[in-house]
Amino acid sequence: MHHHPVIELVYHPQGSGITTLSDGRRITFEPHGTVIYPALVRHEQRMNELGKDICIHVAAPSPDLFPEALYIPPGNAGDRRGDRYVRSEFLQLSQVRLDAGRRVELDLRVTALVARLLQLNRLVAEEAPQASSELHLERARRFIRENYARISCVEEIAAHVGVSEDYLRHLFAERGGTSLNRLLGQTRIERAKELLIHSRLPIKEIASLSGFKTERYLSTCFKRESRVSPGAFRRKFSGVA
Repeated sequence: MHHHPVIELVYHPQGSGITTLSDGRRITFEPHGTVIYPALVRHEQRMNELGKDICIHVAAPSPDLFPEALYIPPGNAGDRRGDRYVRSEFLQLSQVRLDAGRRVELDLRVTALVARLLQLNRLVAEEAPQASSELHLERARRFIRENYARISCVEEIAAHVGVSEDYLRHLFAERGGTSLNRLLGQTRIERAKELLIHSRLPIKEIASLSGFKTERYLSTCFKRESRVSPGAFRRKFSGVA
């Protein structure tokens, strides 16, 4: 455990590990992540994967500027090297000797660097709900693909995903490209089409295997989606009478 009388910015161009704070809180860092330690906050860093650090010490204009340690993940998920500006400034500023003649320049550059780190932290926080929504959508889609024949109601899908039925319906309407009910219906229709083309099973049995309660209900949904009856579809694409 150690601390500094100033703010410490620690950039990890390589390696990953865990920092433990004196209050027991743990911060996991990864390559191109940055940890900001407030002045006088005790911490201990341990590497899980060997790497290196680039540290910059900054005199704190106010003790309340950073009330607690903060981790900023790599800013650009599409670039394995993280945010280019952050990487470049850490490399350059860590090599600068303190010079009274450059005090204003260095103050401005460090201020801009901290501002960029805080911006990246905000962007990550804003992206988190979207990432969570995409996860809910994908879990619902997968559950439908694997259980279309057994699902009795939309509530079952929501329960599997771990959200309310209203929220999941809203999510699909807003971001899913279709309604939840229609996706379930289309998945069942596609399965029925496969069975109509590649099997000689009676349409009544195909309805059951595809998740439709009755042959008549399959026919109604099939005509609505495909503009033809199941029988006509089979005759056209499979040659099975």
